[in-house]
Parts: sequence; C-alpha cells; structure tokens
Amino acid sequence: MVIGILHMFMGFQYIVTPSTEGRERALLVILQFAPIDFWGCVFIFAGLLAIVSTKWPPLAETWGYVVVTALSTGWAATYLTGIWFFHSPKANYSQVFLWGVLGIMWMIFAGFPNPEKEVRRGRR
Repeated sequence: MVIGILHMFMGFQYIVTPSTEGRERALLVILQFAPIDFWGCVFIFAGLLAIVSTKWPPLAETWGYVVVTALSTGWAATYLTGIWFFHSPKANYSQVFLWGVLGIMWMIFAGFPNPEKEVRRGRR
C-alpha cells in the first residue's frame, strides 16, 4: 500500500509543479506522446492499482508490484534516453538511479512470500 501511495504522490507532484527545462529535455521522448499532466495521472492510476492489489484478488498477490515495477523501470529508461540522446543535464542521472533502484526493489519485494494467515477462533 505504501508503494501505491508513493506513486500517487509522485503523480500529483508531476501534475501540480511546473516542469523544468531539464526535466522536459530528459522526458522528451515520452512527452511526444502526452503531456506531463497525463503521465502524472498514469502514476496516480498505477498507485491506485497497487493499493487495490493489496486486497484483490487474493489468489494473485504480486500483480500490483508488476505495475509499479514496469512504470518505475520504464521511467528510469526514459530519463536515460533523454540524457544519452537529447543531451539533458547530467543531474538527471539521479532520476535514472532513483527510478531504476525503485523498480529493482519492487521486483525483489514481489518475490517475497506473504506471511501465512493465522486463523483465529473467536472466544465465547
């Protein structure tokens, strides 16, 4: 659930804060498809999906991690593309590292088994 909230906050941040020239140059490829506000909504939606995945469906426990892993690693790759091919500021390597590490963390967390659910019987 925390991961979903984190992605929702990031999406909100992309929507409400003015974009810098360095960020726009780094995200040039993806901004050709849609404006940053749209991508902020994608982050919010991915966060909502991650939150929903904590409870539903109970048989597929890791699909929310797949959503946030794909978004995080894709976002890291987009920043890297902007640096390598569109000469965005080298400071954007911090975004590549941040989103790449987050994507790897989500992938690792998805492999952790959930604790066994303990069935408790009510007291009478």
